[in-house]
Amino acid sequence: MKESGVSYGSLNERFVRSILRFCVDNRAKLTELQPDIIDLDDLPYPLMKLVDMHFWQVGHDLKSR
Repeated sequence: MKESGVSYGSLNERFVRSILRFCVDNRAKLTELQPDIIDLDDLPYPLMKLVDMHFWQVGHDLKSR
């Protein structure tokens, strides 16, 4: 999350505002990708799941360096 500019220390109002700011700032890209990422039941993932997937992938990529 830190790599994406989202501060996280604990689940509090500051964190929620930070993650919502990330969503607003990246909404166009997330909604653009949403139809391309379909789950096993052919349903598009909700935007917050895409955000979760994004942060997981960034962390994975950093760990793999």
